Amino acid sequence: MIVDKCRDIKELEKLCQNPKLQKAEWIFNNPHHYCFYEGDKLLGVIYFNEENDKLFLSGAAQRKIHDKVLLALETLCNSYDCDIYSETTEKPAIFALKKVGFKKIKNDIYRRLNNG
Repeated sequence: MIVDKCRDIKELEKLCQNPKLQKAEWIFNNPHHYCFYEGDKLLGVIYFNEENDKLFLSGAAQRKIHDKVLLALETLCNSYDCDIYSETTEKPAIFALKKVGFKKIKNDIYRRLNNG
């Protein structure tokens, strides 16, 4: 698996058809977006943005690749030296977040404490 910047905005647009996600163009232009690939196939995207002085994580992925999502999440979360937050109501996302150390702190907000 390769974690890299998005190679083609059109493939990102196909992945980001969920209306709850940021627009593909916004993600593509965000310097803190990371796509993960297997060969040339885009599997998913994880992106970070700052809200109220907190770093929030969000993303999207193909279905049935849970192990690869966990690997990408763990890799990216370990590369940031701060607490990371995520807001979601999606069951697969909640499961993945919990597997990599996020804990529910209120309503639909989850936090992973700084590793350092």
